Amino acid sequence: MKFLDKFHENRYEMAMAIAENTYKIQGYTYVETVDPLRDYVIGEDNGVVYVLEVNKHCTDVRKCLGIDYLYSEPFPFQEGVSVGVLDIALRIIKSFRDMSGLREHILNKELIQFEARDYMYLRNTSEPENVYQRFVNSLRDREVEELALLSRNYMEMYRVLDRNPEGVEKLEEKFREVEAEILRIAGKNGVEYVEGYGRIDPEEHISEDEEHIEREVESPLDVLHILAQVRARKVRENIDGFLEYLRRSEGPLTWGPVNATGVLLDSFERRTGTILILNPGDLVVNRGGEKRVHVEPGIILVEKLVESG
Repeated sequence: MKFLDKFHENRYEMAMAIAENTYKIQGYTYVETVDPLRDYVIGEDNGVVYVLEVNKHCTDVRKCLGIDYLYSEPFPFQEGVSVGVLDIALRIIKSFRDMSGLREHILNKELIQFEARDYMYLRNTSEPENVYQRFVNSLRDREVEELALLSRNYMEMYRVLDRNPEGVEKLEEKFREVEAEILRIAGKNGVEYVEGYGRIDPEEHISEDEEHIEREVESPLDVLHILAQVRARKVRENIDGFLEYLRRSEGPLTWGPVNATGVLLDSFERRTGTILILNPGDLVVNRGGEKRVHVEPGIILVEKLVESG
């Protein structure tokens, strides 16, 4: 028996070691186990064996795996369709006929995802830069750069004030000035921030015996959230420039076992990768040999169904 890799070989042995019953279903061998939560399915592709995990008592294997078709079957290239390539799933997030369709999707859907990941990127310096961050940074926007510097000042001042040292009245005044400037830039860019430092919780009760200074019952502005929102606003205002940037970024790419011609929009914990396809062509999955899948213009989420590989 030839396995996809050592991980699948060991998983096969584990599944059979706890098997209670096995039977054929939808082209797989279903393995019922003594595990109260998980069963397994064994697939075979051109003599190569792979093993996938499913929820207990799964009755529709493809549905449990989150796939609609196998790569060897004809499938419609349309939103919501998912194609299984051994232990990889290709999920079609969006298909479009022209750049106007992509433009609409980015404005109405994708920018929300970009902004959320941008917030994590700003919070964590080890977060990898993707095409969205590269474009925003290439704008060299004066307000964005000023807001980034003010945010660093603001957080540094707050850390000092939060330790409640004596004699910080002048620092408190400067802190408020920086805060006001951050909110001014945010407001100018249509970002209304309603929670944060300077808003006392009306439910908070301070007794006369407890002389808390004001900042002890307040929260600082989430300045990185504000910065991410302003950065997203700048992309929205420069959407045609962003589309052109995506076109210029198109080229051969590799993500995990996948090779394609397109743009890698995002990658999450080496488990999923989001790829923009601008022209019809073949996406190649190098698992158990070279598997070619024809793709049309659209956005595809590549997901590993196991932790190996």
